[in-house]
Amino acid sequence: AYARQPFMPIQILAHMANLKSSRINSGNIGFNIAPRINAAGRLAHPNIALWLLMAKDEAEALKQAQELDDLNVKRQSLTQEAFDEARMVLGDELENNPFMVMAISNNFPDGILGLVAGKFSQLYHRPAFGIRIHENGQAGGSARSINGFNIVAALDQCKDILHRYGGHSQAAGFSLDAKDIPEFKSRMQAIIEESVAIEDMVPMINIDA
Repeated sequence: AYARQPFMPIQILAHMANLKSSRINSGNIGFNIAPRINAAGRLAHPNIALWLLMAKDEAEALKQAQELDDLNVKRQSLTQEAFDEARMVLGDELENNPFMVMAISNNFPDGILGLVAGKFSQLYHRPAFGIRIHENGQAGGSARSINGFNIVAALDQCKDILHRYGGHSQAAGFSLDAKDIPEFKSRMQAIIEESVAIEDMVPMINIDA
């Protein structure tokens, strides 16, 4: 049996993430529990997570937690599929352009654009963008950056072709007309090249003595 509110829903999520609820730390929250909560808003509706956190009945909490866990598995699968597709399409550009990764597709689910950008940014250690082109000629995107490069400040320099944008120095979202993507890509490439030294694109590795 699980403890009473407000801990019971978190205990259930922890159990589904194969965590011992008595030993949960900030890393577990960030990498195991929060992604399950976030999966609701990415792929379905955030109310699923809200209903879980507000649940007073264990059976209802288990039901909502299972749905979140299923969505999280789907989120992982969709992210990997989109990442693999983008990497194949980008091909040699991934190695030949040391300053930026911009993955563009008609197929990316909106809710995982930031996750795809994050995987590229982490793997290649450079600012990365995931952009989906919609059937109505509009496009939505998400960006992830590296230390030393403020992605929102860079978007400020492209605001005349963006419908809206926002975020913080390391992560942002934006929208624009699909026809303006080539111009956006060209400008962002120039901004990054002017702002970041090539040596800053090499990840730092900490080695214990």
